[in-house]
Amino acid sequence: MDDFNNPQRIDTLTGESFDLSRIMEIVRVGPRDTILVAGSLIEGMGNPLSDFDVIVLCEAVPRAQHFRTGPKHRLYAFGDKEFVSQGTVFGGSFDTVPDDALITNTYDVVSGWGTRCDVEYINHDQLDQLLDRLHKGYERLADSHGRGSTGLDIYDYQLLHRIRVGQVLREGEMLKPARNRLPQHLLSYVL
Repeated sequence: MDDFNNPQRIDTLTGESFDLSRIMEIVRVGPRDTILVAGSLIEGMGNPLSDFDVIVLCEAVPRAQHFRTGPKHRLYAFGDKEFVSQGTVFGGSFDTVPDDALITNTYDVVSGWGTRCDVEYINHDQLDQLLDRLHKGYERLADSHGRGSTGLDIYDYQLLHRIRVGQVLREGEMLKPARNRLPQHLLSYVL
C-alpha cells in the first residue's frame, strides 16, 4: 500500500470503520494517476446503503483486458453505456466483452467490506473538456446576470464537486491543476 500518499481510516455514522487504502485492491491505475474518495460516507452523511465514490484521474482509461484477473468487477463499458459483469458474482458473463473495450466505471466490493465502491475513471482530455465547459458556462451565466444555463448536467456537477472535495488517497499530476481550475466560488455560482 505504499502507493498511497495519505492512507486513512474513516469511521462512518453507521458505526463501520474502513481502511481507505484497501481501495487500491480494486482500482487499476498508472504511476501518475490520482485517486480520490468522495460521496456521502466521506462527507459524513452516509447511511447503511451508501457506497464509496472513487474517482481516478488517469492518463488512460483502462481497457477490459486489465480486469481479466484479480477481484470480480461489475464493469460499465464506455461508448454503449452497457453494464457487463465478470464471472458469476453479478450473474453475467465478462467473457463477451472485447479486450480493448474502454471501461469507465466499475462497481465492486472490497474483500471483507459489505460496502460497495463505485470507481470512475476520467482521463486528462475528458477532465480538461469538462473544466472548459464549466468555465464557459460560468462566463455565460455571468454575462447574463445568472440567467440561462451552463450546459452542464447534474452528473457533471456531481463529478466536479467530488473532484473539488474528495479525500486524496494518491495525488497524481492532474489533481492540483484541476483543483486550481475549480475554485469554490465558481462551483458555487454555477450550482
